[in-house]
Amino acid sequence: MTVAQVATEKGIYHYDLHPGNFLVTFVGSTLAVSSIELLDWGLATLVQKPVTKGEVYEYYKEDIRSLS
Repeated sequence: MTVAQVATEKGIYHYDLHPGNFLVTFVGSTLAVSSIELLDWGLATLVQKPVTKGEVYEYYKEDIRSLS
């Protein structure tokens, strides 16, 4: 489960997903990924109502496409 998924399940939306907001840490000098952190929560918003997975997908759809 990703940090964005956990935050979304708790009703917190990042609003600024793009490659520059991810910090990737590697294992030593290899290309093996040790961790990935989501940065810059300045635009994050707490949503007070229950949100469906479909609503989350619709919200993040453009951000997801831009990452691929």
